[in-house]
Amino acid sequence: MANFVQCKCGEKIATVRFRKADSVVCRSCGLIVYADGHTATKTAVIERRKPVAKKVRPSGFKPRLVMPAQFLGLAPIFYLNLVLAIVAVVVLIAYGGSRQVVSDSKPRPYSNKLNEWTQQESTINARIKEAATVKVNVKSIINDIMLNEVPASYKKTVGSTVIIEPQSYRIVNGERRSIGYGRPSSGFVFSPSGSVSGEDFYIITTFAAVDMADYVTVTFSDMSVARGSIAGGDPDSNIGVVRVPKKFLANAEEYRAVPTTDNVSLGEPIQTLGGIGMNTGLSLYRGAISFLKRARQSRLASGRPSGKCSVFYQTNCVINPGMEGGPAFNARGEIIGVSMSYLSEDDLGAELGISYEYVNGVNLILPIGYALKIANAIVKDGYFKRATIGVEFEVLDPADPASSLVVSYVEPESPAGKAGIVPGDRVLTIGATPIEVRVSGDIPALYRTIADLKTDAKIALKLQHAGAERTAELTPIEATDPQDFEFYCEDWGLSLRILTPREAAKRGLGETRGLFVSSIDRGGRAAEVNLRIGDIIVSIEGKLPVNRAELEELYIQLTSDQTLRNVFFKVIRSGYTRLFLLRNVKKISSGANVN
Repeated sequence: MANFVQCKCGEKIATVRFRKADSVVCRSCGLIVYADGHTATKTAVIERRKPVAKKVRPSGFKPRLVMPAQFLGLAPIFYLNLVLAIVAVVVLIAYGGSRQVVSDSKPRPYSNKLNEWTQQESTINARIKEAATVKVNVKSIINDIMLNEVPASYKKTVGSTVIIEPQSYRIVNGERRSIGYGRPSSGFVFSPSGSVSGEDFYIITTFAAVDMADYVTVTFSDMSVARGSIAGGDPDSNIGVVRVPKKFLANAEEYRAVPTTDNVSLGEPIQTLGGIGMNTGLSLYRGAISFLKRARQSRLASGRPSGKCSVFYQTNCVINPGMEGGPAFNARGEIIGVSMSYLSEDDLGAELGISYEYVNGVNLILPIGYALKIANAIVKDGYFKRATIGVEFEVLDPADPASSLVVSYVEPESPAGKAGIVPGDRVLTIGATPIEVRVSGDIPALYRTIADLKTDAKIALKLQHAGAERTAELTPIEATDPQDFEFYCEDWGLSLRILTPREAAKRGLGETRGLFVSSIDRGGRAAEVNLRIGDIIVSIEGKLPVNRAELEELYIQLTSDQTLRNVFFKVIRSGYTRLFLLRNVKKISSGANVN
């Protein structure tokens, strides 16, 4: 039940109206009624609630910071203007202090230089007038330049450089003839390591120059000509070696080996020297090293793969057709490599992915250290021994070195195949040598490491297979056959070489023996009957030669037979046996022409 407070006017005010306030206004008379019952007018209330001024106690001095909003907003601009003003004052002071007031009576600073130029001009004009009155012997000046200004490097190298033209015995219409074939190559004299006879010159050239040759014709820089024999060759590096007896040369002491070096730097100026044919002389070109580690695999004219283990110098120095095998040398006359290949427009597009029109020559040079290693082995053994484990590698992702190099191919029945290595495996170490391959240019060095392995000792390979590491032991085998040379059958229009056991196993032929067709002449008799490169010939007229000597003897016997109209070939292609008949001779005993 609510309590009431009575106003002076008799109005009862319920206490609930006060709530938290201590007073309310009466609705009847307008007086202010308090909770205790007394009343008051509004004016009295105002006077009652007027605040009383408090006494301020003395305290320490505290100045008040006045920071107007306008001043704070303009502070950055103010300070910036202040800094600029200071800088302007400093510049004005410095410029005013550096100014030199020069009176018109004294020469200005450039007057001295002008006087020097005037004196030099007078001296030059005087010499020109003097020279005009004297007859100059231009011929003597040119001779002096040619004798004294020709680079000493060329003089050191030219005596060792030669032009090589391959020659071969062919049976043409039943007659044995000696003919040249293919384009000439170049080469240069070198000094083999080890104990060799001093009665012969040894010349580095290309494998293409000696591959199908019975002998070569060698032309020296002074146009002396000699006959050279084949010491051997290595198709993978495209290096061949020719032997020339000194006794047949009148000026043998002038043809000397040139110093070599492996110290080559990027951008170093070099020169290439070689010829484009017999009786044409030598050509000299200048350029520079543009890249130190260029990997490039290619095929020789005979169809053989080349360059698997080779790393080349790239240069803009000209290497014309016929200059392959010639020397590339530096300004000191030291040979740095063997001119190996010139890249055509198609090569640049396929191998390097660049447009020919933007490149002024991109050619390759095989470093001399690797070339001499191969050449010395050829002089000693007749060929370069190279080991293999039967695998091929590929770089998948150059941006991820941890997973980029993988095994891409494993030859059947190879050491790697027998050890359980499969495509997709990663080779981490070969023996104690860790494998670090990041780009395709590093792969030839890996193949070279494998090629240098011993073929009579086991080697452990650390692998990563399906994410787990394991170790495989295997024994490398020899990859090169000393009789792996081609024989060109001109009358039949094809080249043959002995099928090695390794190649037979690679093609799934087991222990099949035969002859490998390495090249086909366009429009020749083999092309007429649709023989192809890669065919395996297992019988020629019921006979199968086992080496090059037997193949040459059989070829001479069959092509000399004037009564043998066709030659019977038994061939394996894609696992199937096929029979072919090739026209043998142009004329038969009756005199009828069978062309």
